[in-house]
Amino acid sequence: MNQPSLHSPTFEFAPVHMGRVLLGLAHDFRRRVLDHCREHGHPKIRGSHSSLLTHIGRSPINLTTLSERSAITQQAVGKLVRELERMGYVECHIDERDKRAKLIKLSPRGLSLMTDLEEINEEVRCEYRAVLGDNALAAFEEQLSCTARALHIGERRRASHS
Repeated sequence: MNQPSLHSPTFEFAPVHMGRVLLGLAHDFRRRVLDHCREHGHPKIRGSHSSLLTHIGRSPINLTTLSERSAITQQAVGKLVRELERMGYVECHIDERDKRAKLIKLSPRGLSLMTDLEEINEEVRCEYRAVLGDNALAAFEEQLSCTARALHIGERRRASHS
């Protein structure tokens, strides 16, 4: 029996549900951000890098803490940190308190990327505003924020790092 191809009008996709919509929006947002990163002079930044960079602040952080905050294994974080270091976005130094540990911090280029990301996020937001309009985008953002607060999403992450 022949199975319909993805291009066949008889192929049936699973019903659209909230998870699929949220995932699709997250993928779209990330793709747009990465496209803008390339335009802003950061052509090698990938989504996996941004997942890590958002957890590196202005103060140095050790690999274990970075792994916990990003919910990525220490082995994977180590690989990503080495890539970011080779690209000049982070600097690694031996922790004076524990010579076995490395401290990771943003380099001047990494700080520049973080500044660019603020602008890039606003550019992507403007793209969404062009599609949705001012009122719908504001309502959408408010509903997402209310949902996150109601589910304690940001609080769980902060509490686990305190």
